[in-house]
Amino acid sequence: MSTNNRKSLGKMIAVAMSSLVIVATIAISQQRVPAVSENTRIYDKGLVDVLREIEGEIPEDEPVVVSTNGPHVVYFSGREVEVPRGVVTLRELVEYMWKKNSTYLLTFENKAPEPELRRLLNKDSRFLDNAFDKISSHSAVSGKVDLYHLQSNVTYDNIDIVADIRRPELSIEFPANHTTIEANSKQPILINATGTAFDADSEIKEVEVRILNETSYKLATPSAPGNWSTWSFSDFIDSEGTKRIVARATDNAGYKNWIDINVTVNYRD
Repeated sequence: MSTNNRKSLGKMIAVAMSSLVIVATIAISQQRVPAVSENTRIYDKGLVDVLREIEGEIPEDEPVVVSTNGPHVVYFSGREVEVPRGVVTLRELVEYMWKKNSTYLLTFENKAPEPELRRLLNKDSRFLDNAFDKISSHSAVSGKVDLYHLQSNVTYDNIDIVADIRRPELSIEFPANHTTIEANSKQPILINATGTAFDADSEIKEVEVRILNETSYKLATPSAPGNWSTWSFSDFIDSEGTKRIVARATDNAGYKNWIDINVTVNYRD
């Protein structure tokens, strides 16, 4: 091999070795940095401190359900996390946690994978109070972070009542609002009312009705014992004028709802 050829070959080998060193250096550097999802980008340094502080509030090997930012929690706290995708109610959230063997919930205010759950985690909601105890609350530039623990007394036997956070639905079907009732004499007049009541979570406990200025609340009559899907009520009034009829439904979780109508009673001479 000629001298020139040997020099050329030497240069090629040197370049190749240099490239290998660069590749090896990059590979080593990449191994030293934990693999992080692109979604794990975080711009609030205070939140990093919050997540690392929360790590010490959760027992070892305890998985945690997080309302969002799962990769952040994994990377900065080292915890195993579950994000409750598809969950929109308190009952579904509790059942999801049971399924994942988790009793710890970490919420990022107003942030959740589902719009309904996000709305229920806002700062004014008491959505979680029925089933959870708050362990700690933290503030960062990006928002409020709360850590909760599922109450031990929440069981399959009482989940319907615990998970009920909505008022019952209620209507007065008869008489129609602003109905005028004509009476032939100044005698007590029997008022009949009917309506519906519904509660999807803990069911209706009772419906009561009152005619303002005439009576206090009195228990209505269900269509069948324990079945308040339709109800009826009758009572007497003994004066003319505009009367407000108010119905009140109470569900088995203690939530109440009201609806009222006005009727006018006219005496004929």
